[in-house]
Amino acid sequence: MLASTDNNAPSEEEGSWTPRSFHELISTRNYRLIMISAIVVFTLSSIGHLPLFHVYTDFLTFWNRQNSQRVPYLTYEIPYIQYVFEYPPLSGLILWLAGWGSHDNLIVYFAISFTMLGIFFILTTHLIYQFSEKLGINHDYQIVFTIFAPSVLFFGPYNFDLVQAFFIVLALYLFIARKKPAYSAVALGLAIATKLFPIILIPFLLQDLNSLKAKANYALISFGVAAALNVPFAALNFSNWISGFTYFRKWGLEDTFLLWIFRSTPSLETAEFVSGGLVLLSVVVIFIFLRDRPLLVRCLLAMASFLLFSYISTPQMNLDLVPFFALVPLVPLPLFYLFEGATVAFMSLWNTFPNSESPGPVQGIALIRQLALILISFSVWKQSRDNRVQRKLPISILERSERVLDAT
Repeated sequence: MLASTDNNAPSEEEGSWTPRSFHELISTRNYRLIMISAIVVFTLSSIGHLPLFHVYTDFLTFWNRQNSQRVPYLTYEIPYIQYVFEYPPLSGLILWLAGWGSHDNLIVYFAISFTMLGIFFILTTHLIYQFSEKLGINHDYQIVFTIFAPSVLFFGPYNFDLVQAFFIVLALYLFIARKKPAYSAVALGLAIATKLFPIILIPFLLQDLNSLKAKANYALISFGVAAALNVPFAALNFSNWISGFTYFRKWGLEDTFLLWIFRSTPSLETAEFVSGGLVLLSVVVIFIFLRDRPLLVRCLLAMASFLLFSYISTPQMNLDLVPFFALVPLVPLPLFYLFEGATVAFMSLWNTFPNSESPGPVQGIALIRQLALILISFSVWKQSRDNRVQRKLPISILERSERVLDAT
């Protein structure tokens, strides 16, 4: 079911659905299989990203920011106040906890960081399971798109995207399934306080609230939560705090079609302007012309547009989309694996070719990733227009797993 949400008008469903208790869930075989699978996949991903395997993760980059005695700043200083950190406060909190708890030990630092990411991933898995039950979606979609997704295995412990994804899913779950817009606004504010771009979802959530008062409350709570977490740091060291927000302005173009158009450094500002304009235009188009589509569809298309048009489109950003693929089961499986496979491929080849950040073989594969995302977006747009409920997966993983378990 992909029903639209109206949080001001009563409906037959409103108040008729309550999530199953943890006791009920844990006695369900499908739930146990999904949760165990999530734990196993993320554990394998975490082990594969430990320093001894020399697989890239941003957490190693953060550790390598060191003083003249080669002591990482994150082990003894506070982000935003004593040093610049380029992500919002909830991300900074995770980094601070991992750094200060590491006692200058790299492995301990990785263990704490990955454990916190893993907790958010498991919580997201639980939420998607409950959300899928509310929406009447087969749980196979969850296990295919959000657990055994290549992005989870290759990029799970890469950055803070799993944390952001949790708060986005929580915001939508509270809004649609639980009919609690105020709590949803808090969750979305926390998502914005993890990484900024969930802010593009606010117009679509406001769109599904009828009264002006409800819209104002939602916006004020969302922005208020994000602001409340930022204001103390801005007050204590405005220079460091604002430098974190301007950090990516100097970063350059990454894994986007824009770098094929704007190749020279002087063109960076123009590219950023074009990027912002395209993201804004896509949000406006979705808001005006797709207002009759379900909220989850609009949010998926908005997130996909951001990933497509942002001048920074890094591989771990796939993790912000895969929950939507499970909750809006209209994504063709071949396109999903083309999208995911191209992402893994261009990152795997990054060190094989010189100047991988410039137009060439690696960025050519990155273009295939973006083409796949365009086709996925078109497919979702078309099928949601035709009121198609969900695509049929060619194989039921959970059903086959149950047969194996029954046979043994």
